[in-house]
Amino acid sequence: MAAIVARFFLVNPVTTGFTITDPFNSPRPYANGRHEGIDLRANHGGQPAEIVAAQTGVVDRIKGGDTGYGNYVRLRHDWADGVTWYTWYAHLSTIQPALQTGQMVEIGQRLGTAGQTGNRSDAGGPGSGRNPREVQHRATARKRSASGSGPVEP
Repeated sequence: MAAIVARFFLVNPVTTGFTITDPFNSPRPYANGRHEGIDLRANHGGQPAEIVAAQTGVVDRIKGGDTGYGNYVRLRHDWADGVTWYTWYAHLSTIQPALQTGQMVEIGQRLGTAGQTGNRSDAGGPGSGRNPREVQHRATARKRSASGSGPVEP
């Protein structure tokens, strides 16, 4: 009898309410011409909203500063069906200081706070102030291989 493997799933990465400001696959003038994530505006009464891991995984990359994603955390999720998923948490105002590359994180564990860094869909870039807090959430899948190749960088 074949083993049953749970399908990969994600929980809400925002600890408060949110509004989708830019959906998956909307047109883009850069990269592959399509938005590969979902931009969420975190609604928390003007206060920074916590961003949490949408699934248990390993911190694959922590990057701050001058990227299209601004400050971001990327997690790797090696699922039981042989597929490796990556989730991005971008445009963060802060990244949880204790996070380290290679660290295991649990579903719901704090990664940082929503922010305005990098290129955002609603405000056209950093410093605009039109969007109080935003996070981009992106998930991509790759079949695991012996080479261990990972996702393409933004």
